[in-house]
Amino acid sequence: MNKKEEKAREYADGLMNSVKSYYVEKYGMERAKRMSDFDIYYVEQAYLDGWDAMLGGLLTNVKERQPDPNEEVVCRMVSNGAFVSGYIYQEDGKYKVATSPDFHFEDYGDYECDYWFPKPKLIEVNHG
Repeated sequence: MNKKEEKAREYADGLMNSVKSYYVEKYGMERAKRMSDFDIYYVEQAYLDGWDAMLGGLLTNVKERQPDPNEEVVCRMVSNGAFVSGYIYQEDGKYKVATSPDFHFEDYGDYECDYWFPKPKLIEVNHG
């Protein structure tokens, strides 16, 4: 089971436990017992489908559109699927990522990327 599937199971278990608690409180134990692994499976699938749809909507294929050369973005590496921040450039017909000099990252796939999205801006919150 990969990390995404583990998170889906964790989410489904938590949601189903909440629903069962509600059913026990509202309708009694007999109705709550009728909830099955089948129900949990569908909650997991909805989580996984939502995860994939969110990523699909967030990611831009580098062959379709590239960011501004001076824009630091988050890139998905072809070699291992890791996400790193850097600057996309084209070399020998491939889109590659140049990372900041102080960022240590070994990529044996020659720093080639296939998808990217804008680097999120962190908002400072004043708590006082």
